[in-house]
Amino acid sequence: MGDANRKLTAAEEGVLRRLRRIYEPLGGVVEERDKFGHVAIRVGKKTLAMLGLNDGVPSLGLKSDLTTQALLVERGGFYRTPYVGQHGWVSIDGTVKQMDWPVIEDVLVATYRAVAPKRTGTGD
Repeated sequence: MGDANRKLTAAEEGVLRRLRRIYEPLGGVVEERDKFGHVAIRVGKKTLAMLGLNDGVPSLGLKSDLTTQALLVERGGFYRTPYVGQHGWVSIDGTVKQMDWPVIEDVLVATYRAVAPKRTGTGD
């Protein structure tokens, strides 16, 4: 079991800083730590992304739809997220320099627009 109070690694911090550049302009997005020490990126009651470690390497899970998930897994670099993949979650592991940021941004913004409470706005 994880530790809710564990310190994020430098690599996780780098990924989190890059994620913030994507979601901060959207409005209404918050970060929370779960009981396992993962960082949950949420809007309203909906989780958009989860950041944790997979064998010591940052692992970013993104909520998507099943079609997007299948396309990303097929093209490579992404995999179906364990335990929640049946709900469209897709993951990518690596450092900030190794991750596919244009795709991550597209998925994160699309999910935000689909689930954000209407009063939150889209930041456009």
